[in-house]
Amino acid sequence: MVESYLPNRLLRRSARSSDVRQPPKWLYKRSSRWFTITVVSFSIFTDLFLYSLVVPVLPFALSERAGISSQDVQHWVSILLTVYGVSLLVGSPIAGYLSDRMQTRNSSFLSGLLVLLGATLMFCFARSIALLLVARILQGLSAAVVWTVAVTILSDRVGAKGTGAAMGWAMLGRTSSVILGPVLGGVVYAGAGYYAVFSMAFACMGIDVVLRLLLIDARTARKWDPKIGPDDQDEPNPGVLEDPEKQNGGTSAESAPTSAPPAGTMLETEKPCDPAPLDHAQQPQPQHGKQQSLYRRILLKLPPAFTLLLTPRFFLAMWGCVFQAMIITGLDAVIPLFVSRTFHWTSSGAGLLFLAFVIPSVATPIVGHLSDRHGPKLFAVLGYVLMVPPLVLLRLVVHNTLRQKVLLGALLAWMGLASACFEIPVWVEIVVIAEMKGLEDPELFGDRGAIGQAYGLGNMGWALGAVLGPVWAGFVYQSAGWGTMGWTLGLLCAVSAVPTAILTGGYLFESKKNIKGKEKSSNPVASNDCTRPEERDCDNANEGKQK
Repeated sequence: MVESYLPNRLLRRSARSSDVRQPPKWLYKRSSRWFTITVVSFSIFTDLFLYSLVVPVLPFALSERAGISSQDVQHWVSILLTVYGVSLLVGSPIAGYLSDRMQTRNSSFLSGLLVLLGATLMFCFARSIALLLVARILQGLSAAVVWTVAVTILSDRVGAKGTGAAMGWAMLGRTSSVILGPVLGGVVYAGAGYYAVFSMAFACMGIDVVLRLLLIDARTARKWDPKIGPDDQDEPNPGVLEDPEKQNGGTSAESAPTSAPPAGTMLETEKPCDPAPLDHAQQPQPQHGKQQSLYRRILLKLPPAFTLLLTPRFFLAMWGCVFQAMIITGLDAVIPLFVSRTFHWTSSGAGLLFLAFVIPSVATPIVGHLSDRHGPKLFAVLGYVLMVPPLVLLRLVVHNTLRQKVLLGALLAWMGLASACFEIPVWVEIVVIAEMKGLEDPELFGDRGAIGQAYGLGNMGWALGAVLGPVWAGFVYQSAGWGTMGWTLGLLCAVSAVPTAILTGGYLFESKKNIKGKEKSSNPVASNDCTRPEERDCDNANEGKQK
């Protein structure tokens, strides 16, 4: 009798004991696809915006604040750029490994922002070259976290088949930061001074902090609803996380069975996902004892990243990251010097010219969507092939005429479009291979897979290319000339197109039957990744989706 007068709110509160965890507020909104893509895109924007924002300020910071002589300013600018690339190179695989090992990816995602905040504070108040070097190292480590953990969070949410389109939108954050950073940095510094530049940086980081705190990554969200992931279409699942009264047709909570916890909660001892058993023929058969080769025993003791590096398809995708960075950073290092000698332009003119290369990358969402639908092979090969002619034709730009200036801008725009064609397919290939290898050998890759390590290796390849690009382009330009620099990069691009056509997206001469079988096995849904056997039958779900 007394219980009937108790408010339903108190009854629900009494059901929340120490072994039951309630879902956070706005779970579906904070873990939705659109919000995940927004947060990841803005985090990439913030990282590169802060990197490019200080580029116009670097000479002043070195000469006026650090006491470097004007003759040595360019030397130290190059050192600061190199230090950033090296820290990015070292930090990327470590960030990927830690993101795979952690229970949630949000903690490492937030730690990257804290590192970036420390780097920006050091850069703002540094008055010695040592502090500037430390700040640049921290910026590189923060970029390693953002470019590894952020895109891993994105991949967890959209899945391998949606990575291309999602990465295309994320790359718009990078493009806009590269365009706005140097322009705003130079204008604000000239009009309002040194500290005003960093006020923009701190404002941008403030927005980024709020967004990252609101985000709930897919791995964490599955603790309350295991169906949150690539196939949920951002809609709450019926009977999950709903009010118990609504589930029982308006009946009160005391009429619900007391033996089960309220819907939408999860016991501490309960596993988030209890996948249905595979067929005996589909189950991996691990080797034990003396039957295991020495090679496999060594791999089992190493992180899965080493196995990925030994996979030809993954190594080729990683080379795509290296080559793209070589093109971007090589041109960035050589073009200012070339236009200064040929056209007598200042650095601002060179920066505006380089926008011709950056602007075509707004097409990356379209390329990503098409790559998801038709596979990465076509667009990766097309990007390499389209990149060869403009690199070779750079040798035609030799005189200080309007026609030659227009020609150089057109060639850079052509290269930017070609770069957009193979940039997203390369990253799609990286995540597809990581998921496929994880399903083929769960003993080696573990329950959590190696998506973070795969992105870390790809980011490491990009950082390696960022270090090699200025060395290659600068050395060839100084020793053999502008034209030779262009055709050597074009030759390297043409050679890279051949193995890309053979291996990317699957072996070129493999039968269609085998390719379809591998695609089915690499699909997490087709691999019996159900929440519980009693909730849904995986075979029926897969057949329904195919229909």
